[in-house]
Amino acid sequence: MSKVADYYDQLAMTQAVPVRRVYLASDDPKVFAEMRAKYAEYEVIGDPNVAKMAAVATRYSDSSLNGIIMDIHFLSRSDYLVCTFSSQVCSVKGKGWVSIENEQMKSCVPKRPEKITTNNDLDG
Repeated sequence: MSKVADYYDQLAMTQAVPVRRVYLASDDPKVFAEMRAKYAEYEVIGDPNVAKMAAVATRYSDSSLNGIIMDIHFLSRSDYLVCTFSSQVCSVKGKGWVSIENEQMKSCVPKRPEKITTNNDLDG
C-alpha cells in the first residue's frame, strides 16, 4: 500500500483529495475484510463475492466471467494501477494492456491509468 499512499500524497499536492479510494480485485475473498481493517483511511471498493467465484470449482462459470469482466472494466478506469506479477488480470498489462485498453476505451471509458506499477516488494 505504500505505492498507493505515495500516489495519493503526490496527488494531494496539486488538488484536494477528500476520499482515498482503492478498487480491489482479488481471487481471495478474505483480502477484502483484511484490507478494510488494516487500511481504514481508504475506501475499499470491490466485491468479495466476485472473488469467491474465482475459486477452482466455479472459475469457468458465467458468474465468474462476469466478475472478471467487471474487475477489468473498473481497473481500466483507474488513474493508478498497482498489481503483482502473479496476477492474471495484470498480466494483460504486460501482454497487450494498452491495445485491449485502447480498443475498449475508445467507446466507453474516458481515461486510462496514468501509471501502472507492481507491488512485488511485498511492503504491505
